[in-house]
Amino acid sequence: MKNILLVSPDFNPRDSRITHTHFDNKWMSAIPITSIKAYMAPLALATLSALTPEDFEVDIWDEGIHGTIFELSQLDKDYDLVGVTGYVSHMRRIRELGQMFREHKILTAAGGPDVSGSPENYREYFDILFVGETEFVWKKFLEEWQKGNWRPEYRQVQKPPMASSPIPRWDKLAPYIKNYAIAAVQTTRGCPYDCNYCDVVYNYGRTPRHKSVEQVLEEVSVLEKLGAGSIFFCDDNFMGQPKYTKELLRELISVNRQFRRQLCFTTQITLNVAQDDELLQLLADANFTSMFIGVETPNEESLKAANNGHNLQGDISESIRKIQSYGIVPEAGIMVGFDEDDTSIFKRQLRFAQESGIDPATINTLKAPPGTKLWYQMHAENRVVRPRGVSDYEWEIGSDVLTNILPKNMTQAELISGCTWLIENVRDWKNFGERAKVTLSRMPSREPARKEHLAGNPLRLLRGVPKAVVRLATMDAKNRSAAVFFARNMILKHPTMLIRMSKFANSERREEISQIARQQLGLDDVSGYVEPIEALRFFFSID
Repeated sequence: MKNILLVSPDFNPRDSRITHTHFDNKWMSAIPITSIKAYMAPLALATLSALTPEDFEVDIWDEGIHGTIFELSQLDKDYDLVGVTGYVSHMRRIRELGQMFREHKILTAAGGPDVSGSPENYREYFDILFVGETEFVWKKFLEEWQKGNWRPEYRQVQKPPMASSPIPRWDKLAPYIKNYAIAAVQTTRGCPYDCNYCDVVYNYGRTPRHKSVEQVLEEVSVLEKLGAGSIFFCDDNFMGQPKYTKELLRELISVNRQFRRQLCFTTQITLNVAQDDELLQLLADANFTSMFIGVETPNEESLKAANNGHNLQGDISESIRKIQSYGIVPEAGIMVGFDEDDTSIFKRQLRFAQESGIDPATINTLKAPPGTKLWYQMHAENRVVRPRGVSDYEWEIGSDVLTNILPKNMTQAELISGCTWLIENVRDWKNFGERAKVTLSRMPSREPARKEHLAGNPLRLLRGVPKAVVRLATMDAKNRSAAVFFARNMILKHPTMLIRMSKFANSERREEISQIARQQLGLDDVSGYVEPIEALRFFFSID
């Protein structure tokens, strides 16, 4: 029997040899008041484990939970294959793991969104790459490996039906589910929209595919039995097929009410959910506490040029207000650097965030992922660049303010400095408190389900508090007063929002971003160098 180890990498290993530590895992694991050690359970690896025949032995190692892998002596088996997955933010660590295991003559494989989007960044570190979805190619690889042969690359272009994706093997992580802030379930893949900067349609297609309602409910029930309290529906667009979403939510409401403690849910969705009152009510009744929404910009001309018309189906600020009125916190993805932006966009974005009360969960410069329409457009105009003097680690951490395209109506330096200014001001405690006041004024008081959820397991309320407590000790009096005022109001009216303090309780990453920005701005030329289109390849079908 062959032994397989599947690894979910930490962003940056906790080790004396490495100076940087990922802020989320560091603070969640260092404070004993909560059992939370990592953010989200590794759905991809649990699914891959379920796809593996029983004549292979599979173990899952999440570095955020089990600890960083530095020496093979830490592992309790002799593994025949090590597989690693992750996003662009994991790139440096993924490559470190591949190189380390190859040096010990162990077969290595890598897959996941960033490997699929940029396989050339990983070829020299791994024996095998999996490009695209894995439901079909993983089984094909295992068959060939059993016969003593395998290929250096397995590429899935056809989009597999979701019926081919089994219930994840969460039993492989059963003792640790309570150590994650949220568990994960995927109901659909694909998005019907085609924003020119988004690579979702190239990874997962334009036609959403979905699991059966029965399977989704079973996955939710399995996680609830293992002790999960919150679940992230990690679809790229949870309402890609509204009819299916409503059918699922109606059943989910019934199932959730039968649990000993109702679960809280969150997901990713598009702003036009505000135009569907029935769907909003179902989301609220199902106990969705927040949703990530790509709001992007209040500049309507930018949205039109980016083919993001679904954000223009109603007034953006009114849409945000509508979602908040259902007791759901809209988390926003915000971007600057569109061709229609000039240097006034940074203050405009801050003003928009403050007035709407929206929480910008991510703030980024516009980027052109390989293969997107924007990527081809920028290449045609010789505007695709790589920042000068930036290491892989700095590109991962500083990618919020860095970009791979040359802006049109401002300089690269103005974009970097403006985005850095926006991040610093949005993350300011006073501004955060003002936005929270706006949000609270629009939201109903906590509902019985949420009250029961928190009363049944009060530690869930404390997930974000440890980092806040640590941070309070180092705050100046003005910021400390704003933070305490915010926390008190959260507890009284909407305690699930208290968790949001964790996003602002530590400034470590913000300081790193500012440092990288200053480094770039200190160069004589921050425009980067133009990458030749011949050096970059893309393959995905968008059917």
